[in-house]
Amino acid sequence: MKLRLVAAALTVLLGAAAMQVPMADSVAAAHGVDFRSGIIKYILDEPLIEDPNAFESWIKVEEDAEGEIGVIFGNGSVSDTPSVEYAVNAEGQLTVNWNNYERYIVFDKTDVRTGEWTFVSVVRRPSSGSFDCCIDGKPVQTVSGGAGSSNLEFYREPCIGSDFNNQTNINKSFYGRIRQVTLYSDALNEAEIVRDRDNGNVIRFGTRDDLLFNVRLDPTKTVQEDTSLYCNDARLGSNDYYYEDELYPVCDYTLAVIPDMQMITNHYQKALPALFDYLLAEKETRKIAAAITVGDITDGITNGKDWDRQYNAVKKQFTRLDDEIPYIIVPGNHDYDNECKTDHSLGELNKAFPIEKISAFPYWGGSQDPDNVVNSYYLFEFAGVKYLMFSIDFGPSDDTLDWACRITEQYPDRRVIVSTHGFLTGFGKMLYAEESASPASYGWNGKTSINNADEMWEKWLSKYPNIFMVLCGHVGNEDIIVREYVGENGNVVSAFMVNAQTIVMNSGLDSLVGLFGFDEREQKIYVNYYSTIHDKLYNYQNQFVYDFYGNTDILSTLYYSD
Repeated sequence: MKLRLVAAALTVLLGAAAMQVPMADSVAAAHGVDFRSGIIKYILDEPLIEDPNAFESWIKVEEDAEGEIGVIFGNGSVSDTPSVEYAVNAEGQLTVNWNNYERYIVFDKTDVRTGEWTFVSVVRRPSSGSFDCCIDGKPVQTVSGGAGSSNLEFYREPCIGSDFNNQTNINKSFYGRIRQVTLYSDALNEAEIVRDRDNGNVIRFGTRDDLLFNVRLDPTKTVQEDTSLYCNDARLGSNDYYYEDELYPVCDYTLAVIPDMQMITNHYQKALPALFDYLLAEKETRKIAAAITVGDITDGITNGKDWDRQYNAVKKQFTRLDDEIPYIIVPGNHDYDNECKTDHSLGELNKAFPIEKISAFPYWGGSQDPDNVVNSYYLFEFAGVKYLMFSIDFGPSDDTLDWACRITEQYPDRRVIVSTHGFLTGFGKMLYAEESASPASYGWNGKTSINNADEMWEKWLSKYPNIFMVLCGHVGNEDIIVREYVGENGNVVSAFMVNAQTIVMNSGLDSLVGLFGFDEREQKIYVNYYSTIHDKLYNYQNQFVYDFYGNTDILSTLYYSD
């Protein structure tokens, strides 16, 4: 379970002037939250579980507001995924983006740039194939032509005041204030809309049928309470934002998860040492037990033009960790000799990280191929916990998965952590074959068996009670994505996607690292997403506590007896 600690966020919220984060001009919830800084948003805990067929919100947009006003509520992202967004365009008109532009509705008879609080509502009517808009409870416009697909399967959590389009100049932060957001799974009639306009403070489970979500935004709170049955609270987040605050306290040990390095390796090699400087300097203080990559340590031969230039730079930095911090090298699609156009050849990677060297480390376990450092396993013990850690191909073959099953069976008393390049999408779904970034979408040669994330799960990861965690990268996202899956034996497997690729493309020399601090007594992981160049944390939502109580039966012998 992913939890957020609010101390850091409260520092920012209550010290808004010092942080230069414009907030509402009153602590009263009636004044709503001011999103005009473009920095903050509130992210729901979970995706919506039903279609939102009625949307209501109190918003305030100044008369002189210029340009795109932005998203009131939605889960839009650069990924091709079911999404719904309610927004205001540059003309002040209310818009609806239904199912990733399957239907895009512009209510061109509206203009909410009034400088006054405005109650806006949109009702989707699948039976008539239309969308209705009301302003302050009065019907304004109906747009026909179809209502779009129903029973959407949402994977990404929505947010208030922005979206998840994390590439430069695409993010649509709301330039105004928002006081309340309400959604229903059923369509509303005019009388019900007027009822909510006049009695918004009593909207909650028990007083409204089919209530899907409802929050009244209070600028003094980092968690906005959802009064529906689903308790899908909205928590403070930020958009591509660095801020100063303390890292979480050091616990028993820390695993340093290194995101995709390709952009730095290819374009910003002067920045490469910063991450490794930090790991070495903080090895003792933060109890860094191992550094784990998630693939794409280079940008490939097509983009990078020269293998030696890239691999030599990466090799130089990891060599600094020899005999200091254990590390695990994992390949991404860009690291293969033919960039996955034909097969899994890794001649260049194995030249940079020869198995003769890596297999001499005391934590080396073995590999499927005696000449390949990938599809390998490592044996550790940290704070009374024995680990079996795997480095696995991008799109592993059937033979590799059979081998991984055999190794897993040999070590039933060890927690298993698997690092592989592609496992989750940017919106938190497993990388199935039909996904554009799935292993199956690459060329290969038709002779090599390729397994996507769901097949890895079915053939290996779901089958053993000691499978604990999957780490991956590959798909760009400004946030650490976390998903949980329940194995055949009742164990919970947590999957973390950590990929700074698009952040580096946006901001340059960030040199981010995911610091996973384990507290074995409390069975929690304290996660910080930290820039070793800026010496700042990145995005509020990326500083959280993951509670793994009950996920595994393999516990620390320091704190728990057999």
